[in-house]
Amino acid sequence: MTRNIFLYLMIGFTTTLFVMVIFSLLSFQRMNSMIRYSNQVEHTYKVIGSLKSLSDLISGAETSMRGFIITRDSSYIVPMDSVRREYNQNLQELGQLVSDNPRQQNRLAMIRSTLQLRLQLLESIESSIEND
Repeated sequence: MTRNIFLYLMIGFTTTLFVMVIFSLLSFQRMNSMIRYSNQVEHTYKVIGSLKSLSDLISGAETSMRGFIITRDSSYIVPMDSVRREYNQNLQELGQLVSDNPRQQNRLAMIRSTLQLRLQLLESIESSIEND
């Protein structure tokens, strides 16, 4: 009789240990997945933040150029050298962030060419107004 109780205890202990190991492995796997997803979300927020700062930079330059065109007050002109320097830094940072994604690299190339045209337009407007 004592042997049966001991056998039942051993079977119960082994089963419990086996179930606990399985649950531990599953929770470890889930935790790794959550960490991976969290890192991906953080990366996405960095890309969005970099795009936002790039957009703000160009919008600020365009707004200051509009103010200069309307008022002819040179205090509105943002030095295009500093805009171009920050623009290049932001694009470089963005390029590093999307270096692992070919689709995003293609989109970045389109953004780069569009923003380059916008900057050239701003510079040509500035030079034509200064020449007048």
